[in-house]
Amino acid sequence: MAAPTVGALVWQRAMSHINGTYLDILRLVAEGRSTLYICQRVGYCKETVNRRIRKMIDLLWAVDRTSLVVRALQDGYLSLDQIDVKR
Repeated sequence: MAAPTVGALVWQRAMSHINGTYLDILRLVAEGRSTLYICQRVGYCKETVNRRIRKMIDLLWAVDRTSLVVRALQDGYLSLDQIDVKR
């Protein structure tokens, strides 16, 4: 049996962490919401929200919130129909 590729291992690691509240935060980031707004919606303090955003940035090898959203869309964590752009 062949060993998993690095890409497969990265994908598995990211999938095991980006779920539940992480996806809620990711969707709100994609909508362009502020950190304060996200905190109010998910019930976490600013430090926790920022830590979770940073973790997702690291897991998806992004460099900022914008590239996080792009990577999440490309990798299938988000779809455009999940994002409320009518605000």
